[in-house]
Amino acid sequence: MSPDPTFSLVILADPDPVVLIRLVERVQSLRFVPERLSARWLSEDELSIELICAGLDEIQIETLRQRVAQFTTVHSAAWTRVTENPQV
Repeated sequence: MSPDPTFSLVILADPDPVVLIRLVERVQSLRFVPERLSARWLSEDELSIELICAGLDEIQIETLRQRVAQFTTVHSAAWTRVTENPQV
């Protein structure tokens, strides 16, 4: 049996703390807990958020990406498959 895939969802957004709250609400709607959630400033005008997700399939991570991309404060959202589980 192969392990569940792990995905990295990277979001670029306005530096508004509300985007983090809304992201957690979207994750909650899928009924899972991410392995890691991190955020960092890229500039005064942009925040980078990375969500490491294990236990989701490609349809679920794409659904999450689409929902997050609809936030008015989000500039972009993209996911990639992580080849090895990251150190938490």
